[in-house]
Amino acid sequence: MISAADSQQWTEVRMTIRRNGVGNGLVTVIHRQVSGQKIWDRRLDTATFNRLDSDGNEVDLPEALRRAVAALEAQRQRG
Repeated sequence: MISAADSQQWTEVRMTIRRNGVGNGLVTVIHRQVSGQKIWDRRLDTATFNRLDSDGNEVDLPEALRRAVAALEAQRQRG
């Protein structure tokens, strides 16, 4: 008999954003694949971005997301 935990199969893509030192942010994109109780994580991309505005204040969440995505796009274009 196969348990429900053993029969699960799914994948997802995660984007995490972290503070990375003074004024910088680190964005990471991870692909997760689950098959039963086995989990595989594979980092797809990572980039850093400036999380401060011109006055030295931390930007709000929507702006941080825009900057994170822009940093990933720039990273891809550089190859």
